[in-house]
Amino acid sequence: MADQLIKVRRNFVESVTAEVIKQLLDALLEDSILNDGEKDSVLEENSSRADKARALVDKVRRKGDAACNKLIAHLQKEDPTLFSKLGLSCVQPAPAPAAELQAKQELSLTLVPTTEAFWREKQNDKKIYPVTKDNIKNRVALLITNIKFTNERFNRKGAEKDEENMETLLKALGYEVVKHTNLTGKEINDALMKFSTHPKLKATDSVVVVIMSHGKLGAVLGVNAKHGISDNEKQDEFPIDNIYKHLGPEGCPELLNKPKIIIIQACRGERAGSVLVCDSASGDCDDVQQSAFSCEEDIEDDTLRCVHKEKDFISLLSCTPDTVSYRQTDRGSFLIQYIVEIFNNFAYAEDIEELFRAVMQRFEDFPVQNKKQMPTKDRCTLIKRFYFFPDKELTRVRGRFVEKVSKALLKQLLDDLLDDGLLNDGETDSVLEDNSNKADMARALIDIVYRVAEQSIRNRVALLITNRNFTDKRLNRYGAEKDEENMERLLTALRYEVVKYSDLTGKQIDEALMKFSKHPKLKETDSVFVVIMSHGKLGAVLGVNFKDEEPDQFPIDNIYKHLGTANCRELLNKPKIIIIQACRGESGGSVLVSDSAKAAVVSDDASLPGPAHEENIVDDALRCAHKEKDFISLLSSTPDTVSYRQPEHGSFLIQYIVEVFNTYSHEDDIDELFRKVMQRFEDFPSETKRQMPTKDRCTLTKHFFLFPGH
Repeated sequence: MADQLIKVRRNFVESVTAEVIKQLLDALLEDSILNDGEKDSVLEENSSRADKARALVDKVRRKGDAACNKLIAHLQKEDPTLFSKLGLSCVQPAPAPAAELQAKQELSLTLVPTTEAFWREKQNDKKIYPVTKDNIKNRVALLITNIKFTNERFNRKGAEKDEENMETLLKALGYEVVKHTNLTGKEINDALMKFSTHPKLKATDSVVVVIMSHGKLGAVLGVNAKHGISDNEKQDEFPIDNIYKHLGPEGCPELLNKPKIIIIQACRGERAGSVLVCDSASGDCDDVQQSAFSCEEDIEDDTLRCVHKEKDFISLLSCTPDTVSYRQTDRGSFLIQYIVEIFNNFAYAEDIEELFRAVMQRFEDFPVQNKKQMPTKDRCTLIKRFYFFPDKELTRVRGRFVEKVSKALLKQLLDDLLDDGLLNDGETDSVLEDNSNKADMARALIDIVYRVAEQSIRNRVALLITNRNFTDKRLNRYGAEKDEENMERLLTALRYEVVKYSDLTGKQIDEALMKFSKHPKLKETDSVFVVIMSHGKLGAVLGVNFKDEEPDQFPIDNIYKHLGTANCRELLNKPKIIIIQACRGESGGSVLVSDSAKAAVVSDDASLPGPAHEENIVDDALRCAHKEKDFISLLSSTPDTVSYRQPEHGSFLIQYIVEVFNTYSHEDDIDELFRKVMQRFEDFPSETKRQMPTKDRCTLTKHFFLFPGH
């Protein structure tokens, strides 16, 4: 497949002979993989053997997996020695959709299966969650759909299409589907508790939980839900937080260290998910008040456009809900220590989501035996990857590089960058084909590597707030000065101007954010950081005057309001990276689970010794585990906003999930699949409505592939 060819491209170019190139071209011509013009192009437009080899691989790769498999099969026949040297595996072409999947893939109506080569390649990859064929046979999913309500005005027309589409998709992915329809909130809770004891959970590699109904922030509504309930009435609802409790290690030890994929199709409030912003030349004007959907005839299309109310955020919170986070008085908090360590070592090549994942992985080896902490990626609405591109050393030597580098070395560098995934086919072609001489190619190479404009980098700005000294001195955060020092050094190295505050009340934190939202550099920056370090509780950071009887706090939700589109148009479509170092409750982040044969789990994790003060605990039978880990959730909209559904086709979320999973799950992990679903909402079919799904409460520490067809 294409992935295999990318990995061996450089060695193939170095080793293949001119004669074998001709034999491969003839064979591919006979198979109608190449036509006469393409074959002649490889031979006539490339003077050297190496250039012919590059051109051959690149032409075939762009034609999809079936073509790549044909090339690999012919290489095995024509030059078995080279085939073995490259470590290739020959596989039969995977069934392709009606049109070949190419760089811009046409969407498939049925599930594209994983190729054998991709399966084998991932089997020994320590960065992904383990999956065996036996695991796949034991996959199980829970599907709950509320269609008909006691109050018939609540009935969800079109939801039966969602149920049908999700059931078809889940079965195609190898999941046994446990299906429920039209449940009350209590019945949803009961169904989840029963699901948490399903006999297949012991041997599965993962579970999927899909709940589709009406909803509000933090809850899904049951079929007996009412409008306008009185103070003494209780709404029929199911708290989404219960999913994490029932499927966490306390409620379900069989799912320890296994991905738990949560999809919620339900509104999270009653507000629209869009605002109107000005596209006219006078871009400094205030935001225009949004009018009702039905009466916007007076709005001129060329000056106003409807955009997502909340998008392009990613947050890393220091722990899961209701738990504490830890700090060393001499070195600072573990979160900041690990962020600095990971960013210093990997920011040159990894995007922000992968960096956050690596930070979370560091907490797998927590140095305190009887304590656990797991950071959480929260409220993520990034639809693209974001790279920092630290260290602009090439800018300084650009002139000498352009003068001295050879054309052969340029091609080799392009090959290497393509192999590493830092450039794509179009970018490498652009360097070689759009520039007539070697110097222009060299300039183009440097410029394309710096995809983030230098102007944007020069205008990067970050907000850093650290609360160390509190009015109640018992709350003083010793070691927090190390966090402040370390974060400031890191942000400065990443070329962010740091706006710094210390020891603020909740009101002052809010004012600092409002002021930051008007910073003059925001118009030109490519991104912003907001780092807040203090004590905290669920949903809030504490101010320095906090007392039990007089709560001084800052609601974390205000970050999204102040930096969202309605209040800060300058950050529209730009990454907003939020890091919160604060407890989210008072519970420890660990539970004790059994490792004995009686309750064995499918896991390659090493056994951890029990806490030092628990002499009665046998080390080989009990270990300390994270209270919440390995979850990823996709919620259908951002907080307080509605989600939409078509009566004839079902909800947009489920339509897009089915579409994306069918087309890409054979090669993309669950994080990337969810990102592509979110990207589909950029082309929302309504001019006046917007909806943006949110990756929420993510604690996956590895990649998870579904491997359809295995």
